[in-house]
Amino acid sequence: MEVASGVVVTLEYTVRLASGTLVDSTSGCGPLSILYGAGQLFPALEDRIAGMRPGETRALRIPAEDAYGVRHPERVRTIPGDAFGESCRNALRISYAASPDRIEAAFERMTPWFGKQSF
Repeated sequence: MEVASGVVVTLEYTVRLASGTLVDSTSGCGPLSILYGAGQLFPALEDRIAGMRPGETRALRIPAEDAYGVRHPERVRTIPGDAFGESCRNALRISYAASPDRIEAAFERMTPWFGKQSF
């Protein structure tokens, strides 16, 4: 059965920036299952996997503006680190902490690869 609207699709993927830096992967956590056509993937990715069959692989290049979006520096705010609880501060520190006493928060989808070209 090929990928089409209403079909449950199980994906294994690796996302790298154009620089080669690994930013996400299903390796180690298992494949991702989604209902194709239900808006669970960004549209450019859905378009590129349409018609695939089980076992088929594709190398996809999706520009930032068609994936998680371009970074908007004007939407970044600096918030004192003590404004967050410890567990939240630790989670944000992974990709947003500028220093132990302040956190940069982007009011966009919270992914560390905003505005960066993947391949």
